[in-house]
Amino acid sequence: MKKVLFFIALLWISFMAFLIFRNQINKVVDASDKGTEKVVQKESVSDISSEVSSVKSSATRSEVSEVGEINKKEPIALVTEIPEEKEPPSVKMIKERIERSEPMNEQNASIQESSRSLDNLDSPFGLIITKFERQPSRFRLVSWKGTKKVQIEDLEKYNAVEKTFPRHWIEVGIPYVEWLHPVSKLSTFKPYETGNSKPRIQAISFEIRRQVLSFSGTARDVGFLILKDTKLGGVPYEITNEMKAPLSSSYAIHCQQHIGANKYFHNLSGKRRGYKFGGWGYEYRINHFNFPDRKITVTRKDLKTRKLTQVILSAPAFSI
Repeated sequence: MKKVLFFIALLWISFMAFLIFRNQINKVVDASDKGTEKVVQKESVSDISSEVSSVKSSATRSEVSEVGEINKKEPIALVTEIPEEKEPPSVKMIKERIERSEPMNEQNASIQESSRSLDNLDSPFGLIITKFERQPSRFRLVSWKGTKKVQIEDLEKYNAVEKTFPRHWIEVGIPYVEWLHPVSKLSTFKPYETGNSKPRIQAISFEIRRQVLSFSGTARDVGFLILKDTKLGGVPYEITNEMKAPLSSSYAIHCQQHIGANKYFHNLSGKRRGYKFGGWGYEYRINHFNFPDRKITVTRKDLKTRKLTQVILSAPAFSI
């Protein structure tokens, strides 16, 4: 009898304790449910991110992963109701983007590969252009007397005492020979005579044009001189009195021959078609100069195998 009474008392105490702490028990249960929901949400987010990454890497792989996720989340009966030829819009968009981007990526890769091969100094042709620029004119037009006599300034000879460039008067149409002073090394130009050394410069033609300044309405005279420099080479070029640093018609062309780690310099300035250069088992020949586009067509001859290779070399964007 005592045991029965003790058991009933224990049940009564447990029931009273449940009534007292019922609110606290409900809060603990709700908190545990929320925690499980957050864990499920995190797992779903990670699943979605893995799906997106797999879709971006490959269209086929994305399709398989998408179908696999549908099989996990929905009953098999629902999956069988979707027609086989239809794809989710996201998968279609990604596959179309991949199909459109693949040719472009291949083209860009081929362009990058070709540019690397051209810039590589270890290319099989073994020759590159390091400089292709117009040479500056040694003379600048300063003044004139009528249309038969002009004054030019020698930009190559600088007088350190007077801190000026020497000036010379020459007549149009007459070639002049350059004489150097043995001490000062200053130049003097005298008319060419038969039996003397070759002429250095000649003023081919000269004319005066009157130009009107648009912003002021005033006019001024501008001299245009066609000058031929036999030492510099090239065709006669035009200079005016407004040019502070005129350029000639000649080009400074430098090439570099490379055999492994060894590099050899070649100056092609003033050279003509058919000029041969090189060495070390290879002979190069100039076929054509394309001055506007700054390109040279060159043929290489292997002296051992007698094999000929022709390449069009392009100058760099910025000369070295």
